Amino acid sequence: MVGIKKRSYLKERLNLFKYNNQKRYKRISMGMPGGWELFAIILVIVLLFGGKKIPELAKGLGKGIKDFKQAVKEGEEEEVAKKETKELEDKAKEAKVETTESKNA
Repeated sequence: MVGIKKRSYLKERLNLFKYNNQKRYKRISMGMPGGWELFAIILVIVLLFGGKKIPELAKGLGKGIKDFKQAVKEGEEEEVAKKETKELEDKAKEAKVETTESKNA
């Protein structure tokens, strides 16, 4: 009888601990900034960099993203080309082995 009470007490404490942790994480977690927060962030950026510098920064960021995508695409193409070359070399070796075996037979 004592063991059952102890187990139920422990289960109760564990559930309470889980609930408190979930509650704490909800308080700590941050979501996406709302309208006023975005407005304040944009205002600070404009004040720091000025109206003329922001388009230049955006242009540089866009060019960087474009270059990155192009480099990734080129890397994938090189991998495919290497794979195809290796497959062709393997087939050529197999064909060469078959021809030497047929000549020996």
